[in-house]
Amino acid sequence: VLTLASIYHLFGPSALAETIVLVGLRALTIVSVYHLTFQISRSRLLATISGLFALALPAYLYYSRTHIGHPVAWLMFGILALSTQRWWLAGPCLTMSIMAHGTFILPVGLLISASIFTGHTPNSVKAWGQFLGFMALPWLFYEALGYAFTGILFEWTRGTIAWIFFYQRSFQQTDWMHVWETVRLANQSILSILLAASVLYPFVWRKKKDFGMCIYVTAWGVLGIYTVRAGLTHGRFIPRAIAGIYLVLAVLAVITLGEMLRRASQRIPKALSRKPAYRIAALLVSIAFVATFTPNLLALREFSRTAYPAVEAVFREAALHDQPVRYWGNQWAAIFFAKLYGVRVAIDDPDPELAALDTSAILVFDGDTLGMRSRLDSRADLYQVSTYPHFRSNLWPADTEIELPTSAMPGVTKRYQDGLKTTALEIWRPIQMSGTFTARDDRVKYVYSYMGKGCFTGPRYGYGTLNWYEVVWNKLLSVWRLKQ
Repeated sequence: VLTLASIYHLFGPSALAETIVLVGLRALTIVSVYHLTFQISRSRLLATISGLFALALPAYLYYSRTHIGHPVAWLMFGILALSTQRWWLAGPCLTMSIMAHGTFILPVGLLISASIFTGHTPNSVKAWGQFLGFMALPWLFYEALGYAFTGILFEWTRGTIAWIFFYQRSFQQTDWMHVWETVRLANQSILSILLAASVLYPFVWRKKKDFGMCIYVTAWGVLGIYTVRAGLTHGRFIPRAIAGIYLVLAVLAVITLGEMLRRASQRIPKALSRKPAYRIAALLVSIAFVATFTPNLLALREFSRTAYPAVEAVFREAALHDQPVRYWGNQWAAIFFAKLYGVRVAIDDPDPELAALDTSAILVFDGDTLGMRSRLDSRADLYQVSTYPHFRSNLWPADTEIELPTSAMPGVTKRYQDGLKTTALEIWRPIQMSGTFTARDDRVKYVYSYMGKGCFTGPRYGYGTLNWYEVVWNKLLSVWRLKQ
């Protein structure tokens, strides 16, 4: 939110602007991977290979294109700043990663804890003040901004805590291998084996005051905690919760395998040159990573083909004719396009009777996760129905990623992709408009509405016309006038 708010404020809502931001963050993240590897290994060769490995990971290629790209980037920035003892920079970066996605509170907490135990924390009161003070700044700024618009004190913090408790009470059919199966399916078997090699890091790379141990405890601690939770309690597991540690595992794996390769090259007889053998092996590994990157990128391009251009066209059409939209599916897409074009919209309302009161709105079924398409099927003759091929059903993360570890992962073989079905997006345009459009809000149940203008959240006072500070200001003015 903090990253995109200023861009949207200056240039307006734009999917292109968000894409540009994600591309920039992705580039800086890979640079951070390079520098973090060099900071630990002091080898530019291993640092280069580490960057190539990160680019070759299908899980990172996928997540870096979504909103998860933001917390992953901020986490890597924070880790790099912590390794170089830039406390004033590490604090806010780690906070931003948590605020970008609440699941990152676990890796950040483990990272700080491991840093304390290994001596990679501030060594003076002033340094601790910098670290904690700057760490609190983004959080305080965001909470102040939220309070200014909503009048709710610590809204983000309370919402995050409520989400954590909800997550802890959620269960599904998970087992001891659930997390590891997710990692394997997300990154393909060979790359997953390379990532798993990082478990040998403390036995291979033995350096005093090694910052690598901090990130080792962080990455494997996250995997261990989620594994135990899935195995013992069958707790709900969200694959994106481990998105932040893939790059950390890549760094550790490259350093571990690089050191093992260096030691193996030392066994080559002196009559033969050792350095060229080491470098040739490193070159072959780099070529393999580049060769892996290409097909994964092509698979990701195939995954990226959706029907959202048709959705945007519908919202433009609705804005042109001052027509409302009823939307079921991805609420973020509906909110974005409604705000962009100033369209009245009702989102994810599960009440079919409310939708049947009028035929003035265009109906959009984006995946039909609520089953509204079948509930309103008897009214289909009142609409002109258009169908568009949408997502590959087993690759879309919004719903199925939470239930199955196999779902939202682009790192799959071609023969698996060939067997996937494609979901359909349906757009129903009314043949004859009648009735009055009505919409309701029930945000506890994820039911939203937007009336086509103003802020989506809307002021809380004065029947949706005043923010809390305007109420206070009007009260002060009225008291001052009475004294006059």
